This record gives sequence, C-alpha cells and structure tokens, in this order.
Amino acid sequence: SSSSSSSSTIISPTLPPAPAPEPEPTTTSSSYTPEQCNSWITTALAADTTNSNGLSQTEYLTFLQSMKPPYIGQYFASFASFSDLPFTAKIVNKIVSCACTSLPGYDANTCCSGSDAELPLAGFNSTTTNSTISEEELAYQTFFCESMGNLVSTLPVVPT
Repeated sequence: SSSSSSSSTIISPTLPPAPAPEPEPTTTSSSYTPEQCNSWITTALAADTTNSNGLSQTEYLTFLQSMKPPYIGQYFASFASFSDLPFTAKIVNKIVSCACTSLPGYDANTCCSGSDAELPLAGFNSTTTNSTISEEELAYQTFFCESMGNLVSTLPVVPT
C-alpha cells in the first residue's frame, strides 16, 4: 500500500456527503398497491356499520374478513372474535387506532384507549365523494394502507 506517500496527506476541502433524501410520504411501499389501498378503504367504510367514522373491534374483524384479495378475508374468517385474532392483527389495530392522537377532531385522551377507542376512518369518505382531505388525513390513509399491507405480508397463507 502506498499510504505513506505524500499525496495521501494532502487534505482537499470537500463537503461531507449529503444525507440520503427522506422518502416522500405519499410513496407507496411494496407492501400494497394503490388499488389495494382504495379497496381496503372502501372495505373499511363498509365495515363501519354504526357510521361512527371508526371501526370498533367487532367492525375491525368484519373488515379483515372482507379484505381483498379473497385469500386475506378467507384467512381471517377462521377467527370468531377480535380476541381470537393473531397477536399481530391486534397490535396493528392498536397502533393504527392510536394514530387518532395526531388527527384533527379526535380527543387524544379517549380515542386510543377505553370503550370509545376505534380505528379512525378519517378522510376515508373523500376517496368516494371527491371531497377535500387534510394533509394529516392523507398521511393517515397512507399509514393505514402501509399497516394493512404489512399485516397481510405476515399472514401464513399464500395468495391463490
């Protein structure tokens, strides 16, 4: 090695390497497609039978059992209640539900825990009504779809 040569001791003024750019928040991960995301949003709205703009634990189970492609819903159809769901599905429900604390119009003290806690459907109607959606709601929709895509990727079933 020529590390002892005088040329290696010359220090040229260089800038430090630029940090990697942050990924755009609207970029879809490989865990789902935009079509799947829209399908899951529509399915979640349909599962909200109480029209509370959120999914209770029972409605969340209905949502999972109705998800497309069909192999997803078929897998979750084998669970009779929320408490029977795999741990991962329950954790995803809790994590996504607790995103309510950063959404406008939700009480951070009650939206994430207790009897009123539900998985929010904030801004979901905008996809079907073409109404405006806030940046927080759009970011939440992306988070919802990423979370569901990640959950689906953990299922012990193969797409058919």
